[in-house]
Amino acid sequence: MREYKRVRIEHPIIYTCMTSEGEIDRQGVGTALNISPNGMMVEASEAIHAKSVKIRASVGGGLNVETMAETVYCIPHTPNKYRTGFRLSATASEALRFTNEILKLY
Repeated sequence: MREYKRVRIEHPIIYTCMTSEGEIDRQGVGTALNISPNGMMVEASEAIHAKSVKIRASVGGGLNVETMAETVYCIPHTPNKYRTGFRLSATASEALRFTNEILKLY
């Protein structure tokens, strides 16, 4: 059972997969399908298996929010689509700010 209920959204995000040395491995775009104060599910056209991922989202007015996350799982969903579950790994206040800024749009 989840600690927090996930809220359904459909919000574009940019993800940056990081190496264990903190270097950028690759970047891509996806859609956040749901979000909570400590996690989110993203659908993308490629599998995301990086342990450390930076997630960035536009919240309007030219403003962006970003947070760090850890990949919990990645499963194929439909042809050429994968769903990845992330645990937000930023501090609780940073993760809550990220979540709240996105949820203001819904």
